[in-house]
Amino acid sequence: MDQGSYPNWDPLNEITDAQNAEDLFQQPDSTEESKEVEITVPNLLGNTSKLNKCKTKLRKNFNINTIEKKANNVITVTGYGFTPEQILQTVQRYDSEATVN
Repeated sequence: MDQGSYPNWDPLNEITDAQNAEDLFQQPDSTEESKEVEITVPNLLGNTSKLNKCKTKLRKNFNINTIEKKANNVITVTGYGFTPEQILQTVQRYDSEATVN
């Protein structure tokens, strides 16, 4: 790059800025184990719209790897950096009768 065009340009700053930008994203602690939470959602699986909104909210708020539907009105949430209670509180916004298994 022509430094005459950009007199204050420093290639090392670009590297630092890129690293800082990466630090803004939540990265799971390398020692943290993936968690799996099973939640019974009696009123959610029959309502695709609410279920999709719930999934979107979970993915937005937590480091979620997968959200799977299981039999008997159960969903399994797998990921990092959350407690079962946090997942339950979020799901209960969409299904007030939801419970952690």
